[in-house]
Amino acid sequence: MKVIFYILVFLSLISEDVWAQEKKKTPSSDSIRVIKKTPKPQLEKLAKPSKAAVYSAVFPGAGQIYNKKYWKLPIVYGLGAYLVYNYTVYNERFLEARNNLTYITDQNPTNDLLIDDRFEGYTEDNFRRRRDQYRRRKDYHVIFLILWYAACAADAAVDAHLSEFNVDDEGLALSFNSQSVDLYPNASIPSFGVRYRF
Repeated sequence: MKVIFYILVFLSLISEDVWAQEKKKTPSSDSIRVIKKTPKPQLEKLAKPSKAAVYSAVFPGAGQIYNKKYWKLPIVYGLGAYLVYNYTVYNERFLEARNNLTYITDQNPTNDLLIDDRFEGYTEDNFRRRRDQYRRRKDYHVIFLILWYAACAADAAVDAHLSEFNVDDEGLALSFNSQSVDLYPNASIPSFGVRYRF
């Protein structure tokens, strides 16, 4: 052990490197020191998925705006408007059927005059079926609106995640092929195929 220690000390003493302090150069009083700052390379700002989802949860479509996917806005608002419109129509028809059912079943003949002429000849059973049908459709549209709301937030989050995904020309490929296959010397059949590459 002592031998190794002496060898290491000896090798360190005969090494060629010499360490010394350099004298700092102080600028003269008439010189100006110029410091050049190199600009940092700016990375493309990536969307944060959680931020996009929160924006879309607060106001549907805001997550798509945050992700700069403006082409999705007509789809988002068109579907939302369609669902709200259908909900209001079914709600009005439900209320109308419920009120007509109430007028027929209250045993007051003067209330029968409040029923619209369109429903002349409708029985109590007709109004019950009509009321139940529109209630069911109205409830379905509430469920569809909740799903639409969740899908807007999920789409914004997934789109923000996928904005980091780079698909270049050499990555994914999809090609369609068609050719004829010879079964016999004078007979052939057409064949079609799809080929994809990851």
